[in-house]
Amino acid sequence: MLSALMLLGTAHAQEIRQPLPNGSSNAALHYQRAILFLDNVDPELRKLLDEPLWKLVTPDMTSDQQNKISQLLFQGRHALRAGMIGTQQNAADFGTDLRAYGSAILLPHVESLGQLAKLIALYGMQQQGNEQWADAAETYLSVVRMGRHLTEQPTLGESAKGIRILETGYYSIVTWATHCPDHKLTASARLSLLAANSASVSPLNAINTEAAIVDLRITQLQGAYPNGNWPEILLATITDVPEAEDVADWQEFAKSQAIKHGVPDSVFTSAEEFDKFADHMREVNRQYYARTLAALALPPQQAILTGQKVHTEFADQLLRIGNAETLSPGQIAAFYATHEAAFRLLNVTLAVCAQREGELFSPDLTKVAATFGGKLPINPIDGKAAQYQVSSDRNGFRISFPAIKIGEIEVPQVAFDYNFAQKTKKTNR
Repeated sequence: MLSALMLLGTAHAQEIRQPLPNGSSNAALHYQRAILFLDNVDPELRKLLDEPLWKLVTPDMTSDQQNKISQLLFQGRHALRAGMIGTQQNAADFGTDLRAYGSAILLPHVESLGQLAKLIALYGMQQQGNEQWADAAETYLSVVRMGRHLTEQPTLGESAKGIRILETGYYSIVTWATHCPDHKLTASARLSLLAANSASVSPLNAINTEAAIVDLRITQLQGAYPNGNWPEILLATITDVPEAEDVADWQEFAKSQAIKHGVPDSVFTSAEEFDKFADHMREVNRQYYARTLAALALPPQQAILTGQKVHTEFADQLLRIGNAETLSPGQIAAFYATHEAAFRLLNVTLAVCAQREGELFSPDLTKVAATFGGKLPINPIDGKAAQYQVSSDRNGFRISFPAIKIGEIEVPQVAFDYNFAQKTKKTNR
C-alpha cells in the first residue's frame, strides 16, 4: 500500500513550482510602475495626453490622428496594465513624507497620473469603437477610481488633480452612455458609478494638511536662518521667481525676491528681527487657515462668499506660499462645488440615456425623476434644477446647470449635449 502511494505521488510530482508572490494592495505602487512605463513612450506620442479628450477624439479625426492614438496605446500597453491594476486596489499611499519636503512639496506623480488617466480613457474609447460596451464602461470606471484615489490624498494639489481625473472619467462615461445600445447596461453603469464615487469630494482634509505644511515651513525657515538653507525654503514660497541659473549669492538673491513680495528689508538685519517676522507670519497663517476651514465647512454658496471675504481680509498679510488664486478659499469652494454639480448632472444624464425609447430621448425629465424618488438632483450651489432640452427629432439633448456669479467669483456652467440642434422641443427647469 505504501509503495502504491509513493508511486502515485511520483507520477504527479512532475516538477517543483515556486509560488509567485501576490501583487501589492497599494494602488500607488502600481501607478508609479505605470508612470515609469509611460516615460518609455515616444515623447511626441505622449504629448497627445496633454490635450483634453474632447479635443483629442472627435468625429472629424483624420486617419493619421487615429493611427497616432493606436500607436500611443500600443507603446503604452504596459503602463495601461499597471495603471488598471492600481485602480482595482482599495487605497493608494504614495509615501510622501511631508516633513521632509517642508521647503517645497514635491509631488512628481500628480501630472503623470493625469496623463495615465487619459491613456486609460483612450483605451476605453478603443473598446467602445469595437462595440465592447461592457468592457469600455469598466475601463472608464477605472479612471473614476483613480481620480478618487488622488482626491483622498493629503495635499490640495493632489486633490485638485484628482478632480480633473474624475472629469476625464465623467466625460468618457457620459459619451459612452449616449452611444451604448444596451440601456440596461447603461443603468448598471450608473449604479456602478454611484458605488465608485459614493462620497462627496471635500477640500477640508487637504486644507488642514496645507495649514500644517505652512506652519512646518515657517519653523524650518526660522531654524535655517541665518546659516542654513533658508534661501531655498524662502524661494520655495514665491511662485514667480525668475530664472536664476547664474546667481552667485543665493542669500542676497532670496532677500531681494522676498522684499519684492512685500517682506520688509528690516527683517534681514538680524536673527531676532527674522524670528519676530516668522512668528508673526505663523500667527497670521494660523488665523487664515482656521477661517478658511470654517468657511469651507459651510454650504457651497455661503462658502464661496465667506471664503472670498476671508481672502480679501488676509491677502495683504499672507506670506506668498503657493498660488494666491488657488489658495483663495472662495475659489476653492467654487471649484469643489462645481465638481459636485458635474457629478449630479452626470447622474441625471446617465438616467436620461438609460431610459431612451430606442434611439429617442425623453421629451422631459418627468420619467427620469422617478429614478430619484420623484425629486431630481439639484445644483448644490444655487439649489436649482437642471435645464433640459431635447432636439425636435428627439435624437439629441442638452442638459446643464447655468453659470452663476457669486460675489466676485464666476462659477462656470456645467453642461453636456449630444446630437443637439438649436431647434428644441421642450424645456424643463
